[in-house]
Amino acid sequence: PDVIIMEGDKTTLRCSQSKTKHVYMSWYKQEKRREAHSQFQLVAFTSEGSPEGSAIEQPFQERFRTRMESYALPLSLENAQLEDTGTYYCASQEGAELHFGKGTQLT
Repeated sequence: PDVIIMEGDKTTLRCSQSKTKHVYMSWYKQEKRREAHSQFQLVAFTSEGSPEGSAIEQPFQERFRTRMESYALPLSLENAQLEDTGTYYCASQEGAELHFGKGTQLT
């Protein structure tokens, strides 16, 4: 799906999974670059050591929030900026294997 927001807006990207053995979930951002390749960045992930059950990577901590819910890892963005544009992918993990969703285009 596509999500269109204006600078300064807030939104929440949804991600959930069926009851599976995939204990860990994460969010990745894919940026379109001028070069032929794109870059994936880890945004957020489930973390057993965190009180929220999840953690945000350093470059995203200012405006992004997440909290592990039962089989879901919603990603909230406050005060959206142009640099937040990209495709966000949710993934669930079983062992070393990642299972990606179809992605959400944020523009």
